[in-house]
Parts: sequence; C-alpha cells; structure tokens
Amino acid sequence: MNLPNAQLGIMLEAYKSTSSVDCATAQGALTQRYGCSAGLVSAEAARAASSYEAMAAARNLNPMSAYYRLFLPLGIRTQLNKPVDLTFSYDPAALARSTKTVNDLNVWYFKGVNTTCSNGQPARQGYCLESQERRVDEVNKTLTVKVDHMSTFVLLGEAPSQTGTQPFSGSELTVWNFPNPFDCTPKTKAYSIQTFAVATNTTFSGTRIRVGIPGNAGERHALRIKIYNVAGELVREIDDGDVEGGVTRYVNWGCLNDAGQAVASGVYIGQVDWGGKRRFFKMALIKGSGL
Repeated sequence: MNLPNAQLGIMLEAYKSTSSVDCATAQGALTQRYGCSAGLVSAEAARAASSYEAMAAARNLNPMSAYYRLFLPLGIRTQLNKPVDLTFSYDPAALARSTKTVNDLNVWYFKGVNTTCSNGQPARQGYCLESQERRVDEVNKTLTVKVDHMSTFVLLGEAPSQTGTQPFSGSELTVWNFPNPFDCTPKTKAYSIQTFAVATNTTFSGTRIRVGIPGNAGERHALRIKIYNVAGELVREIDDGDVEGGVTRYVNWGCLNDAGQAVASGVYIGQVDWGGKRRFFKMALIKGSGL
C-alpha cells in the first residue's frame, strides 16, 4: 500500500506480511515474485526479506496485526526529518478472548538481533518499543505512535524475549519465573544486576520466565518452553528459536494458551528444553491477586 508523506513530498511505501516462512521458502518466493536470479536480489526483494527476518525473530509471539515493512524509494535516507503518525487497527474481539486490554498493546519495530535500542537497552528478540506520543482511540479501535524512521513494525500484546548482557557462568540449565505467584495484569520489574550491566526494567503482563543457559557463545540450540496444566494437558508451547549458550534468557508468558485465549487460575508446570538438557518448574496463577 502507499501512504502520502507530505513532509518529504514523496510516497511512503509499506510491504505487508501476515505469516512467517523459513529463509529457503522466502528466497524462493522472492525469486518468483521479482524475477531475480539466485545470486541477484532486487531492492524490493531485500526489503521483503527483512520482513521475513523480523517475523522469524518473533516466532513465539502472538501478533495483534500484520507486519508492516515501511521503506522509502532507493537512495533516500531512512531517517525522517520530522516524525509522522503510524496508526494500527486492533481487533476488540481478539482482546476479549484473551487477558489483554488496549493498555497492553504496543507498537514494536525490528532493529535486528543482538542490537541496542535508542534508549540504550538491548533489543528484545531484535525488537525495540516504539512509544513516542502513544495514543489509543477506543471509538475507532486504533493505536497511533509517532515514528521518525523506517523499519518493520508490528502491534504486540506482550513484550518479546530478552537476553541479559552479562554472561551466564553456570554449568547446568536453570529456570524459574517471576513473580510467582502472579496474575495477568501489566507490571514493571527490575532485572537482576547479575544479568544486565546497567539497571534495566521490564514491563510485561503475566509472568517472566528466566532461563540460565550453559555452554559457550558459539553453541546454539533451539530453546523451547512447554506449559502444562495439572491434568497434564499442553496449554502453551513457546518456540524461542535458536539461542546461544552462556546467556540468561527472559521469556514472557501472558496467561494465554496456544489459541490466544486466557487460561484459568491454577498451578501450571513448565518444561524447558535446550541442547538436550531439560528442566521443570512450577507456576501459580492467581487472577485478581494484583501480584
């Protein structure tokens, strides 16, 4: 779609993506769409590929919108001289099926894995929060923020995963969640100074799962978290992608099952797998407790 940009006197373009694919599929799709040879990818295809990269990085999240890759014509800088409004529509029915409210919704942009956001905080799964002049219109069901740069943007109801900046020196896989017990309301907590070099806060709904991953920086394995109820039924499966060893990883669970619906109060059992190692932990959800 095309959006007029009055300040620049040019057209601001958006590439809309709604589902994730692996890199091989993306390459094939882009080659077919743009007529590129295997060794030559057009600028448009490269922009589309960056959208696929952004979606792959956020594989464990339930996006509340499509992914929008905003870009300017080739040769024009990606930093705007003046901020412009970026407006997303949200589905109130989807919010009603979950524990989320409009207060949980935020716009995030993809900066890249292992990068730092403008506020000096590490990017979460490559994503940074875009909150400048955040406005909610509950009549028209929209959320608007000011942006002054181009990127891939998406509307999320919970915070992406985050990796500590300090190395994890343990020899075994460790896991616990905080707070515990917990409810599903938004909260702000401080990370341990042992995992971040500077004081770092995190805002999330539900609970944050802290996984200490042994090994070396060059060793990468899939990090997967499964959450069961006391009847042994699988409630939620979180695929956090390939995560390197020797780090502390923080993964959010916002009280939703795999269908995006709110779960009931009760005790839940978490299972974490990484590199052939497995650990279990127990979580207590008490809705309305304010924890």
